[in-house]
Amino acid sequence: MGAHWRTEARAAGYNPDKMVDVPRSFGKMELTITMKDMKGATIGDGTSCSGARCIKRVLDADWAWVGASTGIIAPKGSRRLLRFLVNGIARTQDRTMNVVGEKLILRAPPKSAKVGARQKRREVEVRSHKRSRPGEGEADSVKGTPQRSLAAMLRADS
Repeated sequence: MGAHWRTEARAAGYNPDKMVDVPRSFGKMELTITMKDMKGATIGDGTSCSGARCIKRVLDADWAWVGASTGIIAPKGSRRLLRFLVNGIARTQDRTMNVVGEKLILRAPPKSAKVGARQKRREVEVRSHKRSRPGEGEADSVKGTPQRSLAAMLRADS
């Protein structure tokens, strides 16, 4: 997801940082796109495409955005945004513009795709690396250990 949906959400008066994932108990929901959703739909606009219009109609949402694989809604009367995964209906509409009767499938994201999962994974990776001591694995002259004197090295060579 790029910054596009964030801009649209801010313009509609929602805070993108208040987004949460739909709970796993949400399961899977199938919505059917009708001709009513297609009338006035705009290709390439996530807030007025047929998928977004269908979600607003069926779920009675104040605001909806549908991307290639993600959908975001603002339930009526709520300032919080909910994120869910969608099938590729947006790509189908962009390609053919004929999605009447097609199923729009909404489902909860898997645990690995939760909001902030990538950031948490990065933090764990940083913490899991063992912190090395200064000079560890470097040459003796760089490490800071006492070097043999030039005289000692000449005596050892002779």
